[in-house]
Order: sequence, then C-alpha cells, then structure tokens
Amino acid sequence: MSGDGKTVTRNQIILVGSAIIRLCISIVLTAWLGRILIPEHYGFYTLINIIFMLSYELLNLGTDNIATREIILNPESERQIIETLMGGRFIMGVGIAAFILILAFLQDDSATRFILTAVSVIVCFLYINAQYVPFILRQKQAGPAILSLSTHLFTLVASFPLFFLKTNGLFFAAIIIFREAFNLFGIQLLTIRLLRFRPQMRISLRQFRLFIDKSFAFVASTFIYNLFFFNGIFLLWLMDKKTALGCYSAAFRPILPLLSMPWLVIVPLVPVLTRAAKIDKVIFHKLIHDLLCLATGVGAIAAVCGITLSPDIMFLLYGEKYSHGVLSAIPTFRNFSLALAMGFIIPVLVAGLLAGREENRLILTCCTGLVINLSFNLLLIPRGGVMYMAMLIVLTQVVLCAGITFASGTIRAVLFKNIKPLLFTFPAILIYFFSQAMPASHMVRTGLGIFFSTAGIFWVMNTRTARLHRRDLSSISVDI
Repeated sequence: MSGDGKTVTRNQIILVGSAIIRLCISIVLTAWLGRILIPEHYGFYTLINIIFMLSYELLNLGTDNIATREIILNPESERQIIETLMGGRFIMGVGIAAFILILAFLQDDSATRFILTAVSVIVCFLYINAQYVPFILRQKQAGPAILSLSTHLFTLVASFPLFFLKTNGLFFAAIIIFREAFNLFGIQLLTIRLLRFRPQMRISLRQFRLFIDKSFAFVASTFIYNLFFFNGIFLLWLMDKKTALGCYSAAFRPILPLLSMPWLVIVPLVPVLTRAAKIDKVIFHKLIHDLLCLATGVGAIAAVCGITLSPDIMFLLYGEKYSHGVLSAIPTFRNFSLALAMGFIIPVLVAGLLAGREENRLILTCCTGLVINLSFNLLLIPRGGVMYMAMLIVLTQVVLCAGITFASGTIRAVLFKNIKPLLFTFPAILIYFFSQAMPASHMVRTGLGIFFSTAGIFWVMNTRTARLHRRDLSSISVDI
C-alpha cells in the first residue's frame, strides 16, 4: 500500500466534491421537509439524524485517526487494530442502543416509540463503519464517497411517496433508518472487495483498552467537541420544547452538512502530517501554517456569506415559515455561520496536535468549553433563549482555539509566526461590501453570494501559498 501527496490531493478533491453534492441534496431535502412538516415533526426528523451522527461519533471518538497513525507506525498490525476496533465499537453500540431503547419506552406516542426502537437496532451494527480505516490508509475513498451520495439521494427520493400518501410526519424519520442500514451493508461489500477478506470483530476488552489508552486524550476531546454542537438538540427535545426544536433545526440543518467538510479534507492529511512531524519539523510547521492560512480564508468567506445572506437563505428554503415572526431562525443561522467559520480552523489545530503527538493538551480546554456551553444552555432554554444557543457554540470554540494555541508549543510557533493567515480574509471583506450593494431580490442576492463565495474560495485555493502547500505534500511520501 502506498500513497503520496498527489494521491492525498486527489482524495481531497473526491471527498470535497462528494460533500458538495451531498450538500446540494441536503439543501433540497431541508427545504422540502421544512416546508411540508410542522415544526414538531421537522425537529424530530433532525433529532433522529443527530442521534445517528452522535452515535457514530461516540463509537469513533477519533479512533479512526489514531488507528491510521498506529498502522502507519506498525503496518503489520492493520488487521488486528481494525478487528479490535470493530469488537470494541460493537460493545459500545449495544450500550448506546440500550439507552435509546429506554428513551423509546418512555414516549407516549406509539410512532415515536417505534422509530426510536428501530434506531436502537441499527445502532448495534454501526461497528461495521470501523472498516472505513483501510480506505483512509490506501487513499481510496471514491467508493465510500459514491456510496454516501447514493444513500443521501435515496433519502430525498423516498420522501416523496411518504408525502403523497399523507403519512404521519414522524415516519419521515424512518427514511434515515433505511439509509443507515443500506450504508452499512455497502461499506461491508466495499471492504471485502478492497481487502480480499472479511474483517471479523474481536471481542477483546483488554486489547481494545490498550488501544483506547493510546488515544484517550483525543477520544475524550473529540466526544466533548461534538457535544458542543449536539447537546442543544437533545436538551430542547428532553425539555419538551418541540416548537423551539423545529425553529432551531431550521437554522441548524443547512449548516450541518458543512460542519463535516473541514474534517473530510483534513483526515486524509493525517498520514502525511504524521510522516512530516517524524522526519522534518520545518516542513511539518510549514504544512500546518499553510493549512491555517487556507482554513482562515475559507472560514471567513463562509461566515460573511452566512451572516449577510441569512434572511435570503431562510426565505428561499422555508418561505415565511422560519424567516418571519416568532419562528424566525435568522439570528440562530447567523450564529451558526460564525460557528462554521471556527469549524474550519479547529480541525487544522487538532490535526497538528495529533500528528505531533500532543493530543493530551486538548482535554482541559474541551472540558472548559463544555462546562460553559452546558451551563448557559440549561440556563437559557427554559427562558426561551434558543437563538443564543448557537452563539454559545461560537464562544466554546473560541475557548477551545485559545486553549490549544497556548497549550501547544507547535501551534504557538506556527500561529504567531506572522499575520499571514489574516491576509487571507481579504476575499471575505470584499464579499461583505459587495453584499451591501446587491439588489433586494432573495434569489438574486443568494445567487450572487454563491458566485462571489465560490470565486473567493477559488482564489484562496490557488494562491501561491496553496500551490506551494500542494508541492510540499507531493514531496512527502507515505509508505504503509
């Protein structure tokens, strides 16, 4: 198995392209369901999505990245590590499924109970997703990317019959269950084709514990980081604020697919960064610095577009339902846009810590951010302060960035090297001034915003820094 910088770049293009297409499908689905479902049912649909996402994160907790690093350092351990991951995740999945099942039986509505019970069954099989690691190692992620696109397209197509049959709105969430089952079956087939054998999970708590011990800091920090985004959804549902959950979901759903995009780009870089940190610290620092420049530029563009175009985006997606009156999701969407901008920078910092074997520095800053987030959420939700929940995510991300920066000598050396990352905000500043002169039409403003943001990102990714960054990637080979 081998991969080089060009292969990594090609996989980044595949992953980003796949994510963009999924985003388009998600936007269509978000607009469609947001218009036809009442806020309570739309909120429940989002909740089921979040349950699966959080379950994946609970089972993964960054161990995919740790597994990639450990296999690079010891290639003969690949099968053992993957099968140990599968066994450990199966045990954890059963525990998560039991918790979901308890929630199901506490519900009064039979449809809600049925859907949550079905979710608990699928969660037991999420351990199969550990087989994604070989695709990362071999830089062959086109197959899983196409599979993911197919499942998202299925979600969109399957929603139309349910609408025309006038099905109970809660059962739209059942589409997600079928999507996840199809995805697990598909990744199993792709893995067998790639490895020429079928990995079998190893139920070995001792080996799984040894593996987790190596990654505890990163595992715990990844879990806490995801709670920043997802705890608000669960708190609104548990406190029976179902209408507020629908409003919050209206702002969160368009942003949700974008939150994973930075990680999709950074994950393939972990082997290269690990190799660079091992053989040449100068190149390693340069790679991290260049990534910060590019992430700052793209993140700033995302924030400016989200903030300036939020009324237009909400109106085009949902009409007046979530763009006017008490259900307006515009302020929440603006705050989520800021959170998205920070979400481009944090994966770079985390990847730098991971490649430099400094992930122990993450726990304290993540815990501090989570305490702030949970405390204020518990205080604001009963008082109706839903729009401030997304602002709290931004605050906790700032705490996390500051903590990582001041706790890591590597990140400090890179970040305070010069002000070059700030110069990459220039396209975002131009887009802001352009937005002030745009016509009043929602469609025209959004179209121009997409055009200018695309042009801005294209400029960022084709600067001299970006070209030199790709050259540096190509100069580092990763032999596994």
